[in-house]
Amino acid sequence: MTAQPEWSLSPIAADPRYRLLRHISRVLRGRSLYPAGHPQLRDAVDELLGSLDGLFEGRQEIRIVAVDDRLFIDDVRSLELEMVSHDLKGRLKTRGIELLIFQAGLEGHELLALVDGLTAGTVPTLPHIQIGKLSADRAQSESPSARAQFAFGSQVQELRQIFEGWDEIQGLVMDHVERIMRVLEDQLFANRSSLISLASLKSYDEYTYTHAINIAILTMAQAESLGVPKTLIHDFGIAAMLHDIGKTLVPEHILKKPSKLEPHEYEEMKKHPITGSILLLRNPAIPKLAAIVAYEHHLLYNVSGYPALPRSRSQHLCSMLTSLSDFYDALRTNRPYQTARPSDEILAMLETRIGTHFEERLARHFVALIQARTAA
Repeated sequence: MTAQPEWSLSPIAADPRYRLLRHISRVLRGRSLYPAGHPQLRDAVDELLGSLDGLFEGRQEIRIVAVDDRLFIDDVRSLELEMVSHDLKGRLKTRGIELLIFQAGLEGHELLALVDGLTAGTVPTLPHIQIGKLSADRAQSESPSARAQFAFGSQVQELRQIFEGWDEIQGLVMDHVERIMRVLEDQLFANRSSLISLASLKSYDEYTYTHAINIAILTMAQAESLGVPKTLIHDFGIAAMLHDIGKTLVPEHILKKPSKLEPHEYEEMKKHPITGSILLLRNPAIPKLAAIVAYEHHLLYNVSGYPALPRSRSQHLCSMLTSLSDFYDALRTNRPYQTARPSDEILAMLETRIGTHFEERLARHFVALIQARTAA
């Protein structure tokens, strides 16, 4: 069997930030248990210094916030990260440190000086490490209302042109898609400490396109937080954005029906994953992953969804992330037959579907991501 990338098997553990925090905590714990020079402590220090490899790839800083017994890494709270960072979190709380920032250029001797300072009680000034308390002024200036103003209106309209003019613009589809993707990626990744901005629904007529933009944003945010390589995140975003392209072939009276579908109408709607994947495969410029996600996004984790498969198999990681994004955004939006639900209620509903609709680790990671990086 071909070996799977580490992030596909244990996404959080593959994140270099995870390794850094785990090794800092291990050295802190070792300092309290063993005398200087002990082999266990020496091994822990070696692993800590080794954790610098690839740490700042694609980022300029790592921002850790410790507040109210919670730990946020680049504004994402992860229970797995908290578990491996228990000793670090305790030392930060004891020393009254709420903010810890590691900057690109960080060297091994600075990490050891930080550990010594957290152990002894006074952290020295270090070139690539900043410590302190959260600034009230900064918190106010980065309030949810200030950080969630980007509405993606023009991107929604451009995606509408893609969906409605698919046959006419075949050779130009990826030009339009890439133009949208540049904006989404700039907004999502230019400042990783910001909240996730989602497109606002202006009219029910735009739901399909607004929803698709939001699915791309949420899926890319999940992938980045899980440590998926950046080149793949781009394809994940395209696949998520085009996952419902098959709905362009669903009769309009079914697609826009303001009430529950009749059984025969629902059967017609269920064809869109297959027709969508065929449309995407016919355009060689579109990443093949898009066809996979279009086909799989309604399969469900236990493969009890649709379309029916001739034999059981697992979904692609991108399909699973897209399904989580789809579930969340669909329920947070007002539609003729549905009142938008509050985020906490949606997340609670999502958790009841773990193991059937959604894979457990990915679902819990999604919940933590939404709680940390979206406005209420």
